[in-house]
Amino acid sequence: MKKIFNTKSSTPQKAFTQKAFTLLELLVVIAVLGILAVAIITALNPVKKINQTKDSNVKSDINQIANALQAYIANQNPPAYPPTLLGLVPNEIKTVPLQQDGTPYDYLVTTAPVGAALYGKMYNLTGFWCWDSSDATFRNVASAPSGTPPVCPVAL
Repeated sequence: MKKIFNTKSSTPQKAFTQKAFTLLELLVVIAVLGILAVAIITALNPVKKINQTKDSNVKSDINQIANALQAYIANQNPPAYPPTLLGLVPNEIKTVPLQQDGTPYDYLVTTAPVGAALYGKMYNLTGFWCWDSSDATFRNVASAPSGTPPVCPVAL
């Protein structure tokens, strides 16, 4: 910044300043802000965070449906799972959650022997999040359940 005074005049005049940034200063600030923005976006990795959120939703939805399936079979004599997940509505669950793409979670059921498996696609992790009635555990698996009764494959 440069101050300009009128030194030739005998009458007092106000000093005035000329405020401005040079082109080089502006370019340096823009470059630093650009570097900071790239560093922050890289550190946050929004796609990974979104996929982690989707995975949490899949796990939560399958847990909710699995709990409803266990409550349903506890009230059946003889024990049986519903032929579709809609059989859980409205007694065991208000509405059946859907996958991120709007389709229902995959559900396999057998009557002899009685068994069921439920699974949904993972986004951040690979494979599927799976629950089966044989041991009532949840696990991340590479492929869909199979067999009679349907059983989730070995966890990844």
